[in-house]
Amino acid sequence: MRDAIERIAGGAWLGASLTMFGACAAAPTEPGVAVVMVEYREAHEEWRQNRIAALRRPEGWLTLIGLHWLRAGSSSFGSGVDNDLVIPELQSLADRPSTLGDLVLEGSRVTLEPSPGSQITTAAAPETVVADRLLLASDHPGGPTELRAGSLSFQILERGGELGVRFRDLESPRPAELGAIPAFALDPKWRFAARFEKAPDHRMVPIPNILGRTYDQPSVGSVVFEHAGETYRLDVIGDDPAESLLLVVGDPTNSVTTYGGGRYLAVEVGADGAVDLDFNRLYNPPCVFTEFATCPLPPPQNRLPFAIEAGEQAYATAAH
Repeated sequence: MRDAIERIAGGAWLGASLTMFGACAAAPTEPGVAVVMVEYREAHEEWRQNRIAALRRPEGWLTLIGLHWLRAGSSSFGSGVDNDLVIPELQSLADRPSTLGDLVLEGSRVTLEPSPGSQITTAAAPETVVADRLLLASDHPGGPTELRAGSLSFQILERGGELGVRFRDLESPRPAELGAIPAFALDPKWRFAARFEKAPDHRMVPIPNILGRTYDQPSVGSVVFEHAGETYRLDVIGDDPAESLLLVVGDPTNSVTTYGGGRYLAVEVGADGAVDLDFNRLYNPPCVFTEFATCPLPPPQNRLPFAIEAGEQAYATAAH
């Protein structure tokens, strides 16, 4: 779940100004409406810039170079082709052993056994080399143990009880090569004054993912909105309405003008249960940019019957 959720930019004025957008067509020259539209466009542009900046971070999706699921027992890893987990050759590892160490899976525990000379450190203590066996935390629950060796960064992830390791190159050139992400023109008609409906405590919903697996995910409730005289309910992923929740949404534009695996939307729930549901902020899942992500796909109840011509469009990575 943590892989998919990104916080979005916005302003406190958004919820208060929803009713003004309905007057735009009837009174396009009204000064107040014009001001709100300018603010809305500026806030949306700020969100788009923050979105690109997040993708370009060294810790973003573009620097991933590997994802391996661990088997019980010991798995060697390094640049040598005889390792169980082979890391693409990185210049920063040229003076390191071809085997950096072993990752040992015992039940639900993963430990690192570093090879002599590997000079592996943790992000939390970058000046201290890991010399002995180290128990690693996964990304669920809480934050993972992030390990470093030169520009290589790696950590343990957990998905539905399966444990794996994800590698990234913090000096990858790919972030700088990211092109503009095409998007539909900003249109306030795709913004809805929605409401949040809380689900029974500890509700879990089955969510499929790009790897062909289905995992039960916590869903604290649903976002409810009206469109063309019909009521729609979308299940969120997340267990705390006080934090950003994730909507994984599908619609008929998928595989036509947008990514075939649906799109994501981060939503915030107000103290009164109000939700500013703005489909202009639908964004592409990480799997659009890397093969080393575990993206959730839209569950059946989140596949809308109408085309949402708003938000990010398909991004052809091969063309950028």
